[in-house]
Amino acid sequence: MKKVRSSPENYTGRIVRITYQSEDFRIAQVLLDGKSNPVTVTGNFPGQNVAVGSWVSFEGVWNVHPKYGKQLKVTRSPVSVDTWTDKKVISALTGNGVGPKLRQDLQVHCLKGDLDLADFLDMDDFSSLGWDEMTTLFVSTRWRSLRTHLDATRFLAESGVPSRVVNRVWSTLGEELEEKILHDPWVLVRVAGIKFEEADKVAERLGVSKSNIGRLNAAVLSVIQQVARDGHVYAMTGQVISAVPSMLKEDVSPTRVAEAIRDLHQQGKLVVARHPETQEVLLYEPWVWEMETFSAASLTDRMVRAQSTISQKYAEEELGKWSEGRQISLTETQRLGILRALTEPVSVLTGLPGTGKTTALRAAVSVFQEARVPFLLVAPTGIAAKRLASVTGAEAFTVHRAFSAKGWSDDDEKDANYIGILNTSEKTDSDTRSQEWEYGPQNPHPAKVVVVDESSMLDQHMLYRILSATLPECRLVFVGDPYQLPSVGAGDVLRDLSNSGFFPHTHLHEIFRQQGCSGIVVAAHDVHAGRIPDTKQSDFMLLDAQEDYDAADIIVHLAERLYDKRINFQVLSPRHGGDAGVTALNEMLRMKLNPPTPGVAERRVGGVIVREGDRIMITKNDYQNGVFNGDIGKIHRIDYKSKSLAVHIFGAPDEARLEVTYDLKKGTPPIRLAYAQTIHKSQGQEYDVIVVPLLRSFGRQLQRNLIYTAITRAKKRVFLIGEQQAVMRAVLNNRSERRNTLLGVRLGGLSDADSGTSVEGGR
Repeated sequence: MKKVRSSPENYTGRIVRITYQSEDFRIAQVLLDGKSNPVTVTGNFPGQNVAVGSWVSFEGVWNVHPKYGKQLKVTRSPVSVDTWTDKKVISALTGNGVGPKLRQDLQVHCLKGDLDLADFLDMDDFSSLGWDEMTTLFVSTRWRSLRTHLDATRFLAESGVPSRVVNRVWSTLGEELEEKILHDPWVLVRVAGIKFEEADKVAERLGVSKSNIGRLNAAVLSVIQQVARDGHVYAMTGQVISAVPSMLKEDVSPTRVAEAIRDLHQQGKLVVARHPETQEVLLYEPWVWEMETFSAASLTDRMVRAQSTISQKYAEEELGKWSEGRQISLTETQRLGILRALTEPVSVLTGLPGTGKTTALRAAVSVFQEARVPFLLVAPTGIAAKRLASVTGAEAFTVHRAFSAKGWSDDDEKDANYIGILNTSEKTDSDTRSQEWEYGPQNPHPAKVVVVDESSMLDQHMLYRILSATLPECRLVFVGDPYQLPSVGAGDVLRDLSNSGFFPHTHLHEIFRQQGCSGIVVAAHDVHAGRIPDTKQSDFMLLDAQEDYDAADIIVHLAERLYDKRINFQVLSPRHGGDAGVTALNEMLRMKLNPPTPGVAERRVGGVIVREGDRIMITKNDYQNGVFNGDIGKIHRIDYKSKSLAVHIFGAPDEARLEVTYDLKKGTPPIRLAYAQTIHKSQGQEYDVIVVPLLRSFGRQLQRNLIYTAITRAKKRVFLIGEQQAVMRAVLNNRSERRNTLLGVRLGGLSDADSGTSVEGGR
């Protein structure tokens, strides 16, 4: 792209058309103030409402695109308006909802008095116009808000506040944000969830001393937020005291850290509680503490209030009819688990692969239908909900969709929570407080029973939403495998419920899948028990590789063979980085399986080149088209003329391939390459064949629940690529399963753990 003018200038104008948009990029037609024809503007407008008719301010430089011609490229936004001409004022008011009649009144009045519109509006006295009180208030409020927002967002941009959080800072701190940030730039850690290092840079840019007490307080909060991102509900005081000095990059005495904890506690920004058994001091973010204590109290209450309308006798009779009609012989343990699901207020059904959880689910759903009990099937992710619907024959939803979450999506991507895997979200658990859900305490969902499948992926926040969105009389059934990788979000819900001893818990242990002879199922049970599996079986084998690049070569050659035989397979890796990580494997596998070919269309999507024939993953739920975050498919067609991209989704009903078409003019389609994917991302999915690298170089990523989750994704065959020693290390490493949570301890009644300070806000 050729530059026409080297120095950027400030511009304002109204958006007349948006031709392309993604999360952080727009191509728009903008009618610049004082001009008669719109121009093309490209770039990001953080903190501004980018919609047709809205008014924007920005700094830009003119470029010439080889195909689309002269364009303005945004270099900074928003910018202050040095001179408010009448045309700029009218344009800004138009873009902020002030109608033509009111604008005309202002123009005529100012012309008569030879006044500038901006000066007149700044006086905030419109009595000479003869407007009524409501009209005066409307116009004055719009003008003040416009000026204040512009000045505030400009201040944030010039202070170096990351553009991705500008809107969040404005909505939280409001008109006083400049004063508050100048006093304590590290407030951004709390209100915007930005990294501590980013707040440090803002402080340096503003010239605020690092001795500011807000810096130490923010470091404490940042450590607790990081602990939450690692999956823990609370942090122990010792963790915080040891981690704060490295975050500050200076020596800090435990006494000073304790004083900061006390200060945050007194301000209501931190809840301090004691572990009821060890008496250790525990530190919670207030919202997380509230979610955990509410969840425990609600579950305890349900054991009394949520009585079943299905009698034990009726349940036994209907279950007998179901098993006889389908010629299925249920074990006593299965029968017990199903009967508990049908009659108990809260029940937990767990089991390893091949032990009959799916059969139990089908049976319970069938009896609910026969008894005409209003029930709801949910799962933590779209792909898990899709599978739940397919195995039960009843409609299933994600937790977010079932209870109508607004302003938040279960699409938000967090790949994993162990070392080496990228966590792309800056959100923390405390951010979920501001979410709006249609169903809640004031508007509970009418379901009489909620069945939660794949509960190992259920985090503390999702549990809270289920409990707060349903009637106290609504019964709950939790189903899952507690030995898979835990949830990405904070908490360890399924294991807490299973181990609490407070609910009827049925654990299935007899192997049924493939008549008990599957090497995969036997290996999964061995790994769960901490035994080294036999890796020389026909359907579960280890192919030797000592180095990452050797493993990558073997994976590529094996994938080529599987691909040629049209076998349903998936390559999984514990990490993104390295030669045997997801990123490198995706490129290597694509070069082998779908190389650039004349006549095969390609397109840049979200910074990555994709081409027809590429294996991709959907990364956002699309309920209208019936595709979900985690669905795998292939790019079937890229149409340059219509600017569209069509994807065939694998595993659609009736073994067909569902085709979904994305309009590239409307934004970046939610897809990523999926020749390889992370093990964590594969939860809730199944493939005929799984290929997994396991190497000593993976270090602490060699974990029992990680290898267990990987191999249980396979239905027919598992290929481990790597070293026997790495397999042994992974199987014997069980430490990763422990998380800081007191949900299980709290169940059954209040204890000393509930003595935390109450905080502002509500559910």
